[in-house]
Amino acid sequence: MAMAYSPRTHLIYLPAHQIPFGYKNQTGGFKAHPDSWNLGLDMTKTGLPDNAEARSAYMKDLHGEVLAWDPVKMQTVWQIDHKGPWNGGVLATGGDLLFQGLANGEFHAYDATNGSDLFKFNAQSGIIASPISYSVNGKQYVAVEVGWGGIYPISMGGMGRTSGWTVNHSFVAVFSLDGKASLPEMNSLGFLPVKPPAEYDSKVVDKGYFQYQTYCQTCHGDNGEGAGMLPDLRWSGSIRHKDAFYNVVGRGALTAYGMDRFDTSMTPDEIESIRQYLIKRANDTYQREVDARKNASGTPQDPVIGIAPK
Repeated sequence: MAMAYSPRTHLIYLPAHQIPFGYKNQTGGFKAHPDSWNLGLDMTKTGLPDNAEARSAYMKDLHGEVLAWDPVKMQTVWQIDHKGPWNGGVLATGGDLLFQGLANGEFHAYDATNGSDLFKFNAQSGIIASPISYSVNGKQYVAVEVGWGGIYPISMGGMGRTSGWTVNHSFVAVFSLDGKASLPEMNSLGFLPVKPPAEYDSKVVDKGYFQYQTYCQTCHGDNGEGAGMLPDLRWSGSIRHKDAFYNVVGRGALTAYGMDRFDTSMTPDEIESIRQYLIKRANDTYQREVDARKNASGTPQDPVIGIAPK
């Protein structure tokens, strides 16, 4: 995310993130997996164990803030702590304002001299883009591209929601001092849990976990759990039928929508093992997902489902 510098305050403004990541080399050395995110790592070891203790401990190490840094004194002058990492880039203006969109869907204007929060707008979707400022006929505008994504939320899955529950909506929001427009209420429910098939082949789910983490996790989330950008495969109708799943994953029925085909990277049996793994994950998590939505809004109040009780 882009930083900013103000020649008026002589400060650098840095969107900062702390995101832990597990590393374990592939056993036997590097082996390329075509159509995969080839990091040379055992992707099953980069994943987070799905238990409350591990998820809660991981959350304690997730941090996001914006730092006002003095490049001469080499020290932080002030900082604003956010609810989690992966917030947007910043814009510093000649009016001593600092603009930033956040992962929880808020767009803020801060006082660039001391970090005071001067303005907040609910964009109803996470923001990672940097704002811009421009003028037309002498009137100043600030614009930001609303929409959340990037490698952190799509690969981390449910843990990527640490800042708050949002569903991705992509649009451009433009602000002016006399602006009076408001946003319509947008869908905040996201991908709803669907009761999965009750049976799966327990003999192949470990193999399916390896194939999923190697080929699917980077887009659809760690442990088969999505974070609101791309389909959450636990609730996909395709996992209910072997042929349907292979048509999508193997034959590329959805390539027109950006979903790659993997018939040259995996055998039919390997693809089927992913389906069995996803059915298991759906069964493991279905009830807690349903229970998390038992409130007036129909959305989880604790956005990271499965953490230890506070």
